Amino acid sequence: MGSQRLDDAQLQQVLADLRAATEVDTCFGGRVGSRSSDFVISHTDGARTHALHNLQIRCGLGLGGKAISLRRPVWVRDYPEAQGITHDYDQAVQAEQLRAVFAIPLVVDQTVYGVVYGALRQDLAIGDRVLSAAELVVRHVARYFPGTSTASTSPTQPPATMPLDSDGADAAMVETLRDAHAELVTIAAHTTDETVRQRLTEVANKLTGQVAGGRHPTIRLAPRELAVLTHIGQGRTNAQVAEQLGILPGTVKAYLQSAMRKLGTGNRWLTVCAARRAGLLP
Repeated sequence: MGSQRLDDAQLQQVLADLRAATEVDTCFGGRVGSRSSDFVISHTDGARTHALHNLQIRCGLGLGGKAISLRRPVWVRDYPEAQGITHDYDQAVQAEQLRAVFAIPLVVDQTVYGVVYGALRQDLAIGDRVLSAAELVVRHVARYFPGTSTASTSPTQPPATMPLDSDGADAAMVETLRDAHAELVTIAAHTTDETVRQRLTEVANKLTGQVAGGRHPTIRLAPRELAVLTHIGQGRTNAQVAEQLGILPGTVKAYLQSAMRKLGTGNRWLTVCAARRAGLLP
């Protein structure tokens, strides 16, 4: 598995499909080396200049570097003014006149194999586009890395009452609410007092409603199924979820598969995406 990587044609196809699916102005990306978390932007689709080509991205720096370090999609609505990233690559970004940008790591079995970006040359909300992009990347993972599973990274969802695609206080608040929700779910799973469990569940549901914007789910998941998806959305493996909830890894897998059937999804990442879109998770 460690020797697998996207070839040039596959990476270019990912970018072309990504641009078509999300209707962004340009897409670009590169492969992450086997000995380093750094990468070079080697492929573009829709670029106006050569400013991005051969740009070396360091882990943790800029938007792509942040995506690698967090192992999950990240995005900003206005790159030049974004406060949650470093600005080491502003010159190239400004040359392309990019504003709203997302970066998605291609993660397979806990290993980052590449990063793909999509960008608009306007200051516009991109939450829906990020979700479409994340789902498309997952499909490409299944196609190019058969027999493997995507990592349990935190997926994206379109914004509801909070602009999840913006960088700053609102996005940070959403992450804080998700962390608090996961903690409430964990405590509820371990308490033996039914009254306390119900109160904790009610508070957790209120947090879900705050992020979901009052949407009323048409699909119902069992409390344990929601608890499992909550922790998977936090980036935990089945074993880690089992430890958090005090159940066996095999039981976690069973709950996950049940949720997948109900939501009509094919893997853990898309299942969390679907649950968030349905207003079942924050």
